[in-house]
Amino acid sequence: MKYLGVVLQSRNAERKHLTELPWHPFLCGLVDAFHDERHYYLLMEYAPCESFSNFLDKYGPLRSEDARFYFANITLALEFLHSHGIVHRDLKPQNILVGADGYLKLGDFGSSGEVESPLGWKHVGTLNFTPPECLHERVDARVMPKASRVSCDWWAAAVILYYMVTLNLPFRARTPEDIYKDIMEQGPAAYWRSYKTGDVYIDGELKNLVSMMLVPDLAGRYGTLVVKDEGESLGRNDEVRIHPFMHGEVDWARMSLRMEVVSTMHRLSTLSVR
Repeated sequence: MKYLGVVLQSRNAERKHLTELPWHPFLCGLVDAFHDERHYYLLMEYAPCESFSNFLDKYGPLRSEDARFYFANITLALEFLHSHGIVHRDLKPQNILVGADGYLKLGDFGSSGEVESPLGWKHVGTLNFTPPECLHERVDARVMPKASRVSCDWWAAAVILYYMVTLNLPFRARTPEDIYKDIMEQGPAAYWRSYKTGDVYIDGELKNLVSMMLVPDLAGRYGTLVVKDEGESLGRNDEVRIHPFMHGEVDWARMSLRMEVVSTMHRLSTLSVR
């Protein structure tokens, strides 16, 4: 009964948030919802090329320029969500889908929450993608500032960027306590040093962006907020956009319309289409 309650709560959160959101090209949207006497069904937008996790397992580690393209996809998805007051809270490659056009779609909103809600911000999501402020035993979600609530998505995005070019996770302990200790003690130099690049070149600016976005202290962490200009309906993460790894390399207007050439498109035909 407890498990069923958790499942229903998760599905209801997904249905509620996707129903409230307008369609967006970088989200796997809700088409319809229905039920019978025993089951509840969510009909989701079709993304035929499986998960981003599956794509990375087959073709990773990615070149830095390909990682930039996909990180821009993730950035646009998070900017949209946070502009509407919703935090995904379980961002990871397994919850990102690859569309037929090669662009990414963020899916699985079962753990999503509202920025204004003071409940349920500790130990949320998947351990290896969780920031330290959501791991610490003494965290009090009731007084957690809103910046901390949205920061979990941007922390996870930086972990994904690291994973794209290394196929490793920067923090790999098995318990919240050990992950917290790793984050607080080892620092960015350690996790880059622990990865042997081999023949894969990793852009120095990419390393810098990841390192700045994985600073343990939220007050000193880079790229954690989406800010709206007056009169704008959607905000932007300006720190991510102006970082040298992204600035001048991404045409955000064309990217938002999915008009940029997908350099990995030739690989998608080999992914199983269901």
